[in-house]
Amino acid sequence: MLVLGDVFVTVFSTGGAGPLTALWTAGAWRSVIAVHRRRPIHRALAYVGPFLLIATVCIWYFILNAALVCLLRYDPWSAEQTTDGTPLTFLQTIYLVGATLSTVGYGDLAPTKWPWTFVMNLYTFFASIVVTSSLSFLISVVKAAVDRKAVAQSIFALGHTPAEFVRYAQLHASDGRHMVPQVVSICAALDNCAFEHLAYPILHYFHNPTWSRSPTRAALVLSDAHFIYENVLVDDLRPASGALHLIESSLLTYTDVAANRTTSMSKDEDAPIEGLLNELHEVELEMRPQEEWQNALEEYCERRRWLLAMCDEDGWSDDHYRRARPPADEKANG
Repeated sequence: MLVLGDVFVTVFSTGGAGPLTALWTAGAWRSVIAVHRRRPIHRALAYVGPFLLIATVCIWYFILNAALVCLLRYDPWSAEQTTDGTPLTFLQTIYLVGATLSTVGYGDLAPTKWPWTFVMNLYTFFASIVVTSSLSFLISVVKAAVDRKAVAQSIFALGHTPAEFVRYAQLHASDGRHMVPQVVSICAALDNCAFEHLAYPILHYFHNPTWSRSPTRAALVLSDAHFIYENVLVDDLRPASGALHLIESSLLTYTDVAANRTTSMSKDEDAPIEGLLNELHEVELEMRPQEEWQNALEEYCERRRWLLAMCDEDGWSDDHYRRARPPADEKANG
């Protein structure tokens, strides 16, 4: 029942992973991140998510097998060899359970009587549900992981930093309307990414070894760029309020769902803002005096702490942006 409940919540529920899966995957990820903080291992970290995904399915199947083996061993005459009717040894019981739950069934071993015939049929039914659900779960998570990369690349295509995003997206320009469909597409993809995090929390452990494909870093870039558009640029350079509202709504959804629901680590209350302040010197557009947007900056820091906490748990802990293309040594080993 523990496995079935965990499978049901993890695969079919939109409220997060089951208790068993959530407990052990979070613990494993925290352990790996602790090692990563001592010495960056971005390339190795990229394999942790797929490993946890496959291991989750294997644990479900292992517990089902172990539980049935224990049940059958409770009664020495629960199953027998069909050739001579002798009871099974421990290893033969494991073999019978494995062959039965995998729906292979060679017929050389079989349950003897009621209720063990019913138990075996019931367990076979449950096992088929777990196997089928697991395959569907694997495919869905892999697709969602690809979607996360696509979101990051669509944001970084307009700029690897907030200053680059503001300059290249040109939402402030009179001819910037042609970029609005691109922004709408990014916001829709970001909303979808947030809800995929909610449905498949294990996505949180899918690390991208290069920062230019990290969705958490991309969300930080988009959020900082939105702050610059909304509060720092002079009124004549502000984009249409509809575009700003759309970005704001998507960022709030992403922060609330992806961070508050699935981030297990506490946000850093002392998170720096040097990265954002440094970006303001790179904007190269007319800006309002700092005293006019200082209060807005203090309010924005709350969301930015969440975003930085997400980046930190994703393995990207620095608050400084990288420009242009990621260096070759970062691609190799972070």
